[in-house]
Amino acid sequence: MPVLVSASRKVSEVCQDTFQRHRWNCTSIDLAPKFGQDILRGTSEQAFVSSLASAGLAIAVGRACAEGRIKTCSCGKESREPPPSDFKWGGCADNIGYGVKAAKAFSSEPFDRRKFRANVDVRLHRHNSRVGWRAVRSSWRLQCKCHGVSGSCEAKTCWKALPSLLEVGAKLKLKHRDAEEAKPVPVGRKTKLLPSTARFNKDDLVYTVKSPDYCVFDPSSGSAGTKGR
Repeated sequence: MPVLVSASRKVSEVCQDTFQRHRWNCTSIDLAPKFGQDILRGTSEQAFVSSLASAGLAIAVGRACAEGRIKTCSCGKESREPPPSDFKWGGCADNIGYGVKAAKAFSSEPFDRRKFRANVDVRLHRHNSRVGWRAVRSSWRLQCKCHGVSGSCEAKTCWKALPSLLEVGAKLKLKHRDAEEAKPVPVGRKTKLLPSTARFNKDDLVYTVKSPDYCVFDPSSGSAGTKGR
């Protein structure tokens, strides 16, 4: 739980830092668990928050594993790919796999097949959360280090490291800008999200409700307005 609490605080910080110069500046995330309508109605802002939360959890848990702060996991698996030049795999890699596993569990809300709107919300959350942890998994970077007396670099080791949440947040911000609108359609006993115009893929953020302009204060839409900022 300490890792999850730390991750949630980091998500709040990065979200507000990422959108600080925009009309919607993510301050409503601090109202958790009583979120405003801006991130409860199926907007692209909700999509961003879901994806960033998933990414933040994956990064926090993956690093905590490597640092020995979680008893049920340890270092990540050694890569099967050959390391660059004359380096070799070593050190303690961030546990990307375990971090993603935790993020998947976080987004696996159960469906209530009796409630159409609830199913839509769950599907949105699952899809956008998946975009978040996939962004983390595709953004890992290589860290290498030389070992030896007086910097002789006799031994060279490399390991996989997770990106910073700020870095992933910048990528997700671009996806927020290009988010695709979807319409919930009942198919038998299931609810599917189908694109309204363009065709979206598994790495696109998806929304079902168009966002307000966030200029004027309007509690019904979740707009805090920009007056006084």
